[in-house]
Amino acid sequence: MVNLKAFYFLESRTKLYCNFRGVEQVEELINNWSKLEDKIDEIRYVNVRERLNLQLENAKSWRDQINTYFYRKSVIEDESNRTIY
Repeated sequence: MVNLKAFYFLESRTKLYCNFRGVEQVEELINNWSKLEDKIDEIRYVNVRERLNLQLENAKSWRDQINTYFYRKSVIEDESNRTIY
């Protein structure tokens, strides 16, 4: 009998910690948004910047929670040696 759970984790090793990309994407959005500061009215710029900063914190929280869950279930180390709690 094949242990499908173990198979899934072994086959998806490179995908297991893909949630790091979400944080990177939000950081890219923040960087791109900062380039528009002098092209948009201040109220709108600050409003969106604050929302992007909140999105970054949420992305970090999600990344840490989901990666910790899967690490504890699989005990598969991250190939890039990133911190998993």
